[in-house]
Amino acid sequence: MKNAARSYLSLMLPLVLMLTGCPRSEEPPNPVTTTKPAPAEPDLPPANVDPNFAEVRITSLADPQTGWLRIGQIRKDAPGAWATGSLVRDNKLVIETEDVEEFSIRLTDMHINWTGRVILRINGQSSELMKRNRQVLRLKRSQAGSWDAVEP
Repeated sequence: MKNAARSYLSLMLPLVLMLTGCPRSEEPPNPVTTTKPAPAEPDLPPANVDPNFAEVRITSLADPQTGWLRIGQIRKDAPGAWATGSLVRDNKLVIETEDVEEFSIRLTDMHINWTGRVILRINGQSSELMKRNRQVLRLKRSQAGSWDAVEP
Protein backbone atom coordinates (compact mmCIF):
# COMPACT_ATOMS: atom_id res chain seq x y z
CA MET A 1 0.00 0.00 0.00
CA LYS A 2 2.80 2.36 0.85
CA ASN A 3 4.44 1.66 -2.50
CA ALA A 4 1.20 2.42 -4.34
CA ALA A 5 0.87 5.74 -2.51
CA ARG A 6 4.47 6.64 -3.32
CA SER A 7 4.10 5.85 -7.01
CA TYR A 8 0.81 7.80 -7.13
CA LEU A 9 2.51 10.75 -5.43
CA SER A 10 5.56 10.51 -7.69
CA LEU A 11 3.25 10.63 -10.74
CA MET A 12 0.98 13.41 -9.45
CA LEU A 13 3.61 15.78 -8.04
CA PRO A 14 5.21 16.68 -11.42
CA LEU A 15 1.73 17.06 -12.90
CA VAL A 16 0.64 19.45 -10.12
CA LEU A 17 3.86 21.45 -10.41
CA MET A 18 3.45 21.70 -14.16
CA LEU A 19 -0.16 22.86 -13.87
CA THR A 20 0.59 25.46 -11.21
CA GLY A 21 3.38 26.97 -13.25
CA CYS A 22 6.21 26.01 -10.91
CA PRO A 23 9.37 25.30 -12.85
CA ARG A 24 10.74 21.79 -12.70
CA SER A 25 13.90 21.55 -10.68
CA GLU A 26 15.93 20.04 -13.52
CA GLU A 27 15.34 23.06 -15.80
CA PRO A 28 17.88 25.87 -15.49
CA PRO A 29 16.38 29.17 -14.34
CA ASN A 30 15.84 31.90 -16.91
CA PRO A 31 18.87 34.18 -17.18
CA VAL A 32 18.46 37.62 -15.68
CA THR A 33 18.94 40.41 -18.18
CA THR A 34 19.42 44.04 -17.34
CA THR A 35 18.79 46.99 -19.58
CA LYS A 36 20.62 50.25 -19.38
CA PRO A 37 18.46 53.29 -18.67
CA ALA A 38 17.89 55.59 -21.60
CA PRO A 39 20.41 58.41 -21.78
CA ALA A 40 19.20 61.63 -20.17
CA GLU A 41 17.90 64.20 -22.59
CA PRO A 42 19.74 67.51 -22.67
CA ASP A 43 18.29 70.34 -20.61
CA LEU A 44 15.91 72.10 -22.94
CA PRO A 45 13.58 74.93 -22.04
CA PRO A 46 10.07 73.61 -21.47
CA ALA A 47 7.72 74.01 -24.38
CA ASN A 48 5.18 76.73 -23.77
CA VAL A 49 1.99 74.80 -24.41
CA ASP A 50 -0.41 76.70 -22.16
CA PRO A 51 -2.11 79.58 -24.00
CA ASN A 52 -3.05 81.07 -20.62
CA PHE A 53 0.42 81.16 -19.04
CA ALA A 54 3.86 82.31 -20.17
CA GLU A 55 7.25 82.65 -18.51
CA VAL A 56 10.40 84.20 -19.99
CA ARG A 57 13.84 84.32 -18.36
CA ILE A 58 16.75 85.68 -20.38
CA THR A 59 20.24 87.03 -19.87
CA SER A 60 20.39 88.67 -23.30
CA LEU A 61 18.00 89.45 -26.12
CA ALA A 62 19.76 86.78 -28.20
CA ASP A 63 18.36 84.08 -25.88
CA PRO A 64 15.48 82.08 -27.40
CA GLN A 65 12.00 83.19 -26.40
CA THR A 66 8.87 81.19 -27.09
CA GLY A 67 5.23 81.74 -26.30
CA TRP A 68 3.00 84.79 -26.37
CA LEU A 69 5.12 86.94 -24.01
CA ARG A 70 8.45 88.30 -25.31
CA ILE A 71 11.01 90.62 -23.74
CA GLY A 72 12.16 93.33 -26.13
CA GLN A 73 14.55 95.34 -23.96
CA ILE A 74 16.42 94.65 -20.72
CA ARG A 75 17.13 97.37 -18.13
CA LYS A 76 20.68 98.73 -18.50
CA ASP A 77 23.27 97.09 -16.25
CA ALA A 78 20.88 94.24 -15.37
CA PRO A 79 22.34 90.71 -15.56
CA GLY A 80 19.11 89.47 -17.11
CA ALA A 81 15.37 89.86 -17.01
CA TRP A 82 12.23 87.82 -16.49
CA ALA A 83 8.53 88.18 -17.10
CA THR A 84 5.53 86.00 -16.39
CA GLY A 85 2.02 86.34 -17.70
CA SER A 86 -1.28 84.63 -17.09
CA LEU A 87 -4.79 84.98 -18.45
CA VAL A 88 -7.28 84.66 -15.58
CA ARG A 89 -10.94 83.83 -16.33
CA ASP A 90 -10.36 84.76 -20.01
CA ASN A 91 -10.72 88.51 -19.30
CA LYS A 92 -7.86 89.48 -16.93
CA LEU A 93 -4.27 89.50 -18.18
CA VAL A 94 -1.71 89.66 -15.34
CA ILE A 95 1.94 90.40 -16.17
CA GLU A 96 4.85 90.56 -13.70
CA THR A 97 8.29 91.73 -14.80
CA GLU A 98 11.76 92.24 -13.38
CA ASP A 99 14.47 94.32 -15.12
CA VAL A 100 12.32 94.60 -18.27
CA GLU A 101 12.14 97.89 -20.15
CA GLU A 102 10.02 96.72 -23.09
CA PHE A 103 7.97 93.63 -23.86
CA SER A 104 5.34 92.42 -26.29
CA ILE A 105 2.24 90.24 -26.03
CA ARG A 106 0.89 88.20 -28.96
CA LEU A 107 -2.82 88.67 -28.33
CA THR A 108 -3.82 86.14 -30.99
CA ASP A 109 -2.07 83.32 -29.10
CA MET A 110 -4.43 83.57 -26.12
CA HIS A 111 -8.11 82.85 -25.60
CA ILE A 112 -9.22 86.34 -24.55
CA ASN A 113 -12.95 86.97 -24.23
CA TRP A 114 -13.38 90.34 -25.94
CA THR A 115 -17.16 90.52 -25.39
CA GLY A 116 -16.71 92.35 -22.06
CA ARG A 117 -14.05 94.38 -20.30
CA VAL A 118 -10.53 92.98 -20.42
CA ILE A 119 -8.23 94.03 -17.57
CA LEU A 120 -4.48 94.35 -18.11
CA ARG A 121 -2.50 94.33 -14.86
CA ILE A 122 1.26 94.91 -15.12
CA ASN A 123 3.37 94.92 -11.95
CA GLY A 124 0.34 95.95 -9.91
CA GLN A 125 -0.88 98.67 -12.30
CA SER A 126 -4.32 97.98 -13.79
CA SER A 127 -5.84 99.35 -16.96
CA GLU A 128 -8.42 98.27 -19.50
CA LEU A 129 -7.19 96.52 -22.62
CA MET A 130 -9.12 97.43 -25.76
CA LYS A 131 -9.26 95.25 -28.84
CA ARG A 132 -7.93 97.29 -31.74
CA ASN A 133 -7.49 94.65 -34.44
CA ARG A 134 -3.84 94.17 -33.61
CA GLN A 135 -2.06 90.89 -33.19
CA VAL A 136 0.81 92.14 -31.04
CA LEU A 137 0.76 94.69 -28.22
CA ARG A 138 4.14 96.28 -27.43
CA LEU A 139 4.63 98.05 -24.10
CA LYS A 140 7.55 100.22 -22.94
CA ARG A 141 8.31 101.47 -19.45
CA SER A 142 8.22 105.27 -19.20
CA GLN A 143 10.61 107.42 -17.15
CA ALA A 144 7.90 107.63 -14.46
CA GLY A 145 7.64 103.81 -14.35
CA SER A 146 4.28 103.38 -16.06
CA TRP A 147 3.79 101.14 -19.10
CA ASP A 148 2.96 102.84 -22.39
CA ALA A 149 1.78 101.18 -25.60
CA VAL A 150 4.24 101.52 -28.48
CA GLU A 151 2.71 101.66 -31.94
CA PRO A 152 4.48 99.51 -34.53
